Amino acid sequence: MEVVGYVHNDDFLLEDGHSVMVIGGGGYVLSCGDQVILRDCLDEEKKRYLVSICFANCETGLLHEDQMTLKFVGDRTNFQQYIKASTVH
Repeated sequence: MEVVGYVHNDDFLLEDGHSVMVIGGGGYVLSCGDQVILRDCLDEEKKRYLVSICFANCETGLLHEDQMTLKFVGDRTNFQQYIKASTVH
């Protein structure tokens, strides 16, 4: 999935044309255009995943591994509900 934006300060919004995902808690700072691939679930209860990252500005296409927390996955309609429920007004 491609990073298309930022949510709640340090979370990243990813999209692939069919669904959207919010992830965070990794060691890398991601930018719009970076690609993130969920690999293995490390902790189901905490929704912690091993991910592979391909940075948009990296000409070699090398993949970097990180661990991130999956905070949301769904369609655009569900994403709007997630934003309303998780945003402090």
